[in-house]
Amino acid sequence: MARHASYMLLARLLREPISAEIESYLTAIPELTPSYLCPDDAKIAHQQLFGFDLFPHESIFRDSSGLIGGATADQVIMQYQQGGFRWHGEPDHIANELAFLAFLTGAETDAFEDDKPIIAARMRQLQGDFLQAHLLQWLPPFVVAVQRNGDPFYQAVATLLWQLVSDHAEQSITPFVAAPQPKAPDLTDSETALKTIGRFLTSPHESGWWLSGTEMGEISRALNLPRGFGGRIQTMMNLFRSASQFDGAVALLAALQARAETWQAAYRALDNRTITAAWQQRLTTTIELLEQMQLQVQS
Repeated sequence: MARHASYMLLARLLREPISAEIESYLTAIPELTPSYLCPDDAKIAHQQLFGFDLFPHESIFRDSSGLIGGATADQVIMQYQQGGFRWHGEPDHIANELAFLAFLTGAETDAFEDDKPIIAARMRQLQGDFLQAHLLQWLPPFVVAVQRNGDPFYQAVATLLWQLVSDHAEQSITPFVAAPQPKAPDLTDSETALKTIGRFLTSPHESGWWLSGTEMGEISRALNLPRGFGGRIQTMMNLFRSASQFDGAVALLAALQARAETWQAAYRALDNRTITAAWQQRLTTTIELLEQMQLQVQS
């Protein structure tokens, strides 16, 4: 019952700004009280975080295309259908995935109260399967991205989310198996284009981090490099082009490496290597790529 209520609340908080309806619940949660936002401020903070800096969809984090939907969303829908869950909007939105777990934990509670242990066990199995196959596969970079880009309230929400899901996962009977590691661009291949590198560095599935537009803007201003206009891939390519024109390539690569290292520290702070190891390995590959690029520029 506690998990059901927690998943329901977190789903609401991540789907939409704070409403008057749930204000009373938030003031009763000590972890959220110090950073509590009034509804008007929450609307601005929610839009900035999930409308501009971060797209809270599993497919964004697990598909190299960087697009919402596709095979990842189809697999999520299959699990929803197995559990008899009806979703709203994009199926792989973080709020829908949490609402699904709320639905399953609620169904498990009802089965126990109705003395139906077989159904309760089935609900537990579905929870474990979904955690291991989907939510845990992308939760680490999502949590760190919110902690890095969100205001203090949403940082606290992300921390609570990680604690809730980590505790739930520890009691799951379904073993966790990380997805295969993608390959980094081959810098020894003369055919490797700048766009390939830009796509790699802006794809969480490949690089292991989420580099938001705001963060790239911070790098641009700090190094006095024009970043132009466009999406994240185009912005990354613009930064590299600007750096090559203004002799700032080494500084840009160093800035990117420094941010990658702060991401590694954030993964370590989550303190669950079983779940974070695959993402840490992706990030290690990214750091090695940036180091190779620095060597090429300096030579």
